[in-house]
Amino acid sequence: MIQYLLKSADFSGLFKFISPSFFKVVSPKVVFQIASEIRRNQSDVKAWERIQTQLSQNLEKAGLDVSLGASADRVQGAKGSSPVSLTAQELGHKTLELFFFQILTQDVWVVDLRTAAFERTHGSVLWRPKSYYFKLSPEFLEGVRSLYRGFYTGDDALFDRALKMLKMDPARDSFKKHFGLGDQTSVAFKLKVFQDTFTEIFDACAKAKNTLPGDFFVLGVMLVALYERLETLDVMFNVRSCFDSVMQRKEIS
Repeated sequence: MIQYLLKSADFSGLFKFISPSFFKVVSPKVVFQIASEIRRNQSDVKAWERIQTQLSQNLEKAGLDVSLGASADRVQGAKGSSPVSLTAQELGHKTLELFFFQILTQDVWVVDLRTAAFERTHGSVLWRPKSYYFKLSPEFLEGVRSLYRGFYTGDDALFDRALKMLKMDPARDSFKKHFGLGDQTSVAFKLKVFQDTFTEIFDACAKAKNTLPGDFFVLGVMLVALYERLETLDVMFNVRSCFDSVMQRKEIS
């Protein structure tokens, strides 16, 4: 199923980090349906152009310094622009902001946050993702957004409601571990740690006989890509400041 989704892309090396416990709690049939839709989306060139244009406009309105697709060509070709080398930490922080922006504001997620999808040439981030995208259900979006808001704002009641909404409340402690201990201002990202933590999460949900929303597969793909990107940069990141920065954008209520 995963190979069906990824045989024409370069994700295959990353998918070993998706927990083998995943299919204990998410229906393989549902995952196959989602994977099939993502593959179909790849063949719709006009839809992909619309999605890139809309997302690029939304990023610009929010003031995020990320150039997507065709807009990246305009940045590279801008007259008088002088190359500015971003540090690894700056590149990671911009990637985290992009991740949080999609989670908090977009109903269609472009999941390709791999290192290979970015170009390190100018002061802004040039993002050229492959056309892997999916429209999430309103119920799943509400749950995931509440989960992130609840954790990073310290609203435990909202965090717990979100876990119940997503049917992941048996894994509360493991989810806290996933988000990180301390104040999340100096966080290292390791794919193996990600895999181990989510194995705990899925095992806890399986023990409680909870079936998770299929859209969790899409979040998992994007998280694996994000972790690969940040692990490759090999520095510590202020995740909390990235979340707060996105939350302060005027487009986010």
